[in-house]
Amino acid sequence: MSSSGNVTAIDEKVTESPSDSADTSLLGPWLTLPILSQCCGVAYLFAWSAMYYPQLYLNYKRKSVQGFSLDLWLYNLSGFLGYAVYNCYRAYMQMAFDLPRAVKTHDVVFSVHGLICNILIGLQIYFYERGGQMISKWTWVFVIIACAVFLYLSFLAWLQLLPWDSLMNTDGSTALITPIQFLGTIKVIITFVKYIPQIIMNHRRKSTAGLAIQVPMMDIAGALFSGLQNILDAIYQSDIHIVTGNLPKMLIGTASSLYGFIILFQHYVLYRASSRYEPVSEVELGSLDKQGRPAVKVYQGP
Repeated sequence: MSSSGNVTAIDEKVTESPSDSADTSLLGPWLTLPILSQCCGVAYLFAWSAMYYPQLYLNYKRKSVQGFSLDLWLYNLSGFLGYAVYNCYRAYMQMAFDLPRAVKTHDVVFSVHGLICNILIGLQIYFYERGGQMISKWTWVFVIIACAVFLYLSFLAWLQLLPWDSLMNTDGSTALITPIQFLGTIKVIITFVKYIPQIIMNHRRKSTAGLAIQVPMMDIAGALFSGLQNILDAIYQSDIHIVTGNLPKMLIGTASSLYGFIILFQHYVLYRASSRYEPVSEVELGSLDKQGRPAVKVYQGP
């Protein structure tokens, strides 16, 4: 993306400056659309960065990860690992070759921070009570296939049959996807599937106990602010392509919101009476009942 001409950077995007006739003070002389857009950018970055702390705290408080889908964790870990490598590599290339700053510093911080949080959750899974929960074979199949594809693309890049990244495509090659691009693509795909195991687990257990409900709440908030930022930029620039040209980001936000609302419906409507854990002894832990639900006691509230 060229940085020449009269351009203005707005959060993660580089958009053309508005024409002189554009209304830059829709809500008053001090509250312009660009400021609203930047506020939305800060809000969604905060929501998506802080969403793992409630789960970390809940696991620590209970000394157990029962009720939290291990498949969801592995999807998140894999996605953020690929996304962190993607952002770090592209940020380095941008600085080394003075390329347009498509990947910002906060993109790198966000992805590395998410990776660290999921590594910490992984340590909790290893040391805390799991109640017989295991990662499903389909999740392992997905992760193994993704790793195999990345290694295959990396081998082709090592043989110089395709570039490591489209940023290095100086010979006009027409590779459909490069190793680094694949890492970014995997994060998008994972967003569309990661919550499915948690929703299925909640349905089988008839409970959302063990999942910090703030996680889907903050995921929804991040998705809404992310989409709103795109819409505000489109209005400010009078250019719908700002939305349609960033369709993957909008789709990710839509998927996150949809899954989040499903989990909230499970928590507050379907399984409201069994949404809190009661401490149990070690004798009562570590097994599944006949319906495949972790053997735990829950409060039967009104």
